[in-house]
Amino acid sequence: VDICRDDVCDVSLLPVAPPTVVSTCSDLIMSSPMCKFGGLCSCEDFVNNPESTGCGGVFSSDMGDVQVNSMCAKHCGACSKTCKDDLPNGPLCSFGNLCSCEELVNHPNSTGCGGVYPTDFGDTQVNSVCAAYCDVCPDTDTSDTDVIQKQILKVLEEKLSELCRYATADCQRMLTNLYSCASHSILMTNELDVNVVAVVKKHGESLALAHAELGNLALRRNAEKSRNVLPCLLPTVSPSDVPSKSPAGNAQSESSTGNAESSRFGVGIGIGILIGAVAVALAFLIVLKVRKANALSRYTAEEEEIDQTRLYKSSV
Repeated sequence: VDICRDDVCDVSLLPVAPPTVVSTCSDLIMSSPMCKFGGLCSCEDFVNNPESTGCGGVFSSDMGDVQVNSMCAKHCGACSKTCKDDLPNGPLCSFGNLCSCEELVNHPNSTGCGGVYPTDFGDTQVNSVCAAYCDVCPDTDTSDTDVIQKQILKVLEEKLSELCRYATADCQRMLTNLYSCASHSILMTNELDVNVVAVVKKHGESLALAHAELGNLALRRNAEKSRNVLPCLLPTVSPSDVPSKSPAGNAQSESSTGNAESSRFGVGIGIGILIGAVAVALAFLIVLKVRKANALSRYTAEEEEIDQTRLYKSSV
């Protein structure tokens, strides 16, 4: 598929961001009875209150004990883990039989959490495959952003795969717009969600170039290296953006069409008349020639008859 680099990004052709994921790690003290009835609206005040045993403890009240971490999870750093260990799904487990993070971290060849495990194919970062075990999970807010952007990327790839099975005009328009939107100095037709912008900036060009090759994804690996995308000569405008013709324009178009048809009809008639005239002239010439031949034949016969009469009289 031939694509080009446009000057405008049509936001309507890009995926829509999913509903915002509300972080499960937040302080609830502001909306709790502790704030409404007890005047304790700050986690710092709540944790350090004489009735509190601090983070991980309880707050004693007339209504019963309240778990401090349940009110101030973020303040106390008690957010639930939002990541898991990827080691069981990786090549170290499949080919090296290292499927336990405890074994990997304590392996003689491993430098432990925060370090590396050397293999024949290069060093593996221990934290990257044992994030939960090594307690290096990202903050919940960051994790939420990653989840949203992964969803956007998945939707985008599915849409491209469906639309670009064949080299159609819609596929060309979609890929051209995606490649153009990935530019850092592009004019957008509307506001765009920050997560969609992040996905398009990071993956837009490579996705557009890859899907422009069509066919098997394995054949697209070096597409971005071998493709030279030139600026669009004309703006890419969808059929719905083209203004419809006015009644006057339609009338003028119909009039022009009628004049053209009349002109062609007149030329046809002229040619027909010319051919007819030529045919009549040829027929007239043939008739004259036949008549002249008949007259000459009669004249010759009469002359011969006169000559015979003269010879007869002279002999008598």
